Amino acid sequence: MTTITFDHTATGYTLAQARCLAHAAALAYKDEREIQTTATGWGFDRVKSFRVPHAAPFPLEDTQAYVAASDQMIIVAFRGTQPEELRDWLSDANTLLTPYTAADGNIHAGFYRALDVVHPALLRTLENWHTSGQSLWFTGHSLGGALAMLAAARTHFEDPTLLADGVYTYGQPRTCCPRLAAAYDQAFRGRTFRFVNNNDIVAQLPPAPCSTTWPRNATSTPTARCTRRCRP
Repeated sequence: MTTITFDHTATGYTLAQARCLAHAAALAYKDEREIQTTATGWGFDRVKSFRVPHAAPFPLEDTQAYVAASDQMIIVAFRGTQPEELRDWLSDANTLLTPYTAADGNIHAGFYRALDVVHPALLRTLENWHTSGQSLWFTGHSLGGALAMLAAARTHFEDPTLLADGVYTYGQPRTCCPRLAAAYDQAFRGRTFRFVNNNDIVAQLPPAPCSTTWPRNATSTPTARCTRRCRP
């Protein structure tokens, strides 16, 4: 059995932190009881799960996430979805962009809706629990990675005191247009780490058949890459 030990005093990037947050992202796929038990075993004394269903014909059944907090560290983790399901959804020719309410730019409309249903309650929880200067971390796999990145951005843009110390995503698809990507990079430079397999098609979706190029001043890995039919 793999033993995971969180360093609640961690700052910056380390492989150990990347490994721990990968396990935190995987935990988001479990049920509420297992999330509570496992996160408590990692040293978090407050754990809250979020699950908000979507109405048909939205292609996702629900949005799931959890927040785990100690006196030194807070983690926000989003559940992903099956890679083949996400691939089919993001490859859809009807994929659209929608204005992002928290900053100037556009994001994938499906990501916006999936985050929007859970974000107000999530933000209230963070504001209530972030009371002793704890470090703040966002994580997620696949769809969860996209939601983690966008949640970190929206949380900070709506409450500047809540700037993530790290955003770690795994197999994350593209999320937004270059204008919003530039705003994200300015706020989160040196704080975002996107792990992808070069053969994973999901990390290259949605497709971007437009003339816009990725900003040259972006972070080394294009986390918030252009989706489709966008303009700077």
